[in-house]
Parts: sequence; structure tokens; C-alpha cells
Amino acid sequence: ANSGARRELGGPPQAAILADRALLAPATRISVEGRSVVELGAGLGVPGMVAARLGASRVALTEQPSLVELLERNAAANFDKPPAVVEFSWSRAGADALKRDFNDGAPIDVVICCDCVYEPLYGTCWIELLEALDALSGPATDVLVSLERRATPNCDDGVESFLAGMRA
Repeated sequence: ANSGARRELGGPPQAAILADRALLAPATRISVEGRSVVELGAGLGVPGMVAARLGASRVALTEQPSLVELLERNAAANFDKPPAVVEFSWSRAGADALKRDFNDGAPIDVVICCDCVYEPLYGTCWIELLEALDALSGPATDVLVSLERRATPNCDDGVESFLAGMRA
């Protein structure tokens, strides 16, 4: 069933924690079987690949241009027929194009994003991430976001601002 759940999970390594708690653990599992899944900022693509193994109807692992080749190699090493690997820079327009090309324009059923908010390293690109999440999602979309808190007295990690945007 599509629940439209929004969950905040924490603790490193973020991709493994999300895959375990949101996709595998019986008590908290979100079903991906027969559903479309997009992983944003996939890195190595672990949660998206878990979703593919769990029977997602289609999976797109997205990443910025400089990391696409590594993600393609990782997906190919783990699948005879790997999930789609898509170059994707976060934006509303880019998300609309991804939905059109990947899911016939329909909202994505499950959107995954792990450890993509940390202002000292990534700047305020979380603003574009929020736009992409909003554009990819519909009322029944499960949005699974895993974040690591790294705030220090002299450094804002951006997570509170991101979470406020998610709630808006």
C-alpha cells in the first residue's frame, strides 16, 4: 500500500541504515515491490540496488556527472541487468524531465536520499534537493531521507533548514 510516509532516520553509514530500517526491517519496512524507485545522490547506490533486489518495477540511481561512471560500474558489478544510472543535477525542471523519461510523467512511488545535506561540503544545494523531491513526489510517494547530523558550535550543517523545508 502507498502510505505517503516521510521518515527521518539517522546514524552512519546513512545508506546502510536507510536500506536496513526502511527497506528490510519487518517492523518499519516500506514495500517497494512493483513500485518505481529513484535514489537521489546515490553515491554507490546501495539503497536503490536493495530496492531493485526487493522487486521494484523500475529503479533509477541518480548522481552528479562526475560520479556517474563509478555508479555505473558498481551497478554492473552487482546485477546481470543493472538498474538505470542517470546523470541528474537537482532542480524542479530536471526532476520533471526525470519523471517524464523514467516514469511516463507520473510521480515516483519511492524517492530515496541518503546523506545529501551538509552545508560545509555541499553548500545550500539542499534547496534544489527540496525542489527535486517536491517535483518527483505525489500524494502517495514514500520519501525516505537519511541524514547525519554534523553541526558544531562554529558550523551549521544545514539539516535544520532542510528539515524545515521538508515540513513546509
